Amino acid sequence: MSGYAIARFVSLHDGRQLRYLACGPRDGRLVLYLHGAIGSPHCTGPELDAVTHTLGIRYVMVSRPGFGGSDPAPGRSLLSFAADAAALADELGHDRFAVVGVSAGGPYALACAHELPERVAAAAVVSCMAPGGCSSELRLASRLGLCALRARPRLCTRAVTRCSASRGAIHGSSRVRCAAARRPPTTVSCSRQMPARGPQRAFSPLRKPGWAA
Repeated sequence: MSGYAIARFVSLHDGRQLRYLACGPRDGRLVLYLHGAIGSPHCTGPELDAVTHTLGIRYVMVSRPGFGGSDPAPGRSLLSFAADAAALADELGHDRFAVVGVSAGGPYALACAHELPERVAAAAVVSCMAPGGCSSELRLASRLGLCALRARPRLCTRAVTRCSASRGAIHGSSRVRCAAARRPPTTVSCSRQMPARGPQRAFSPLRKPGWAA
């Protein structure tokens, strides 16, 4: 599979529809990707397809309630998303699965691990937000942005998508390309390494013993 993936939906117990995209072998181990504040990607590519087939995982990008075509869930909580994830795994025929949360999706990955300890084989968070959410330690612009996302996720997603498209059109103009071509090449190197702390172990959550597809 490459290019745009086909959106699929799963019906939940309360009548809502949950949207997701999938790639990788259908009989592979299930990994749920939980997006950040903006929403799930709408396409896959040859690199992602190659990695998922090499690792033997079914990579499913799920849109949380109110994002990317998934129905809103008024009054939902952080922990309540675990039930949606479990329903999706049931629909896909998997008892055990892993979750990966990126940025604002990190807390939802942890919520799944907390609420479904018997089903979540592994959980990972990437660039996760610190506990506390809209705390006073965040900049005002960040707090306002997070509050807006919580109140109107679809509106914020459309606004960011349009802004990104406009920015791409500007950077793709011939004038910008010519200016970039005149710049001398820049080489960045880094020889500093982090000191080792204790014994090093290879960690592969996709090979956790007892995790059946």
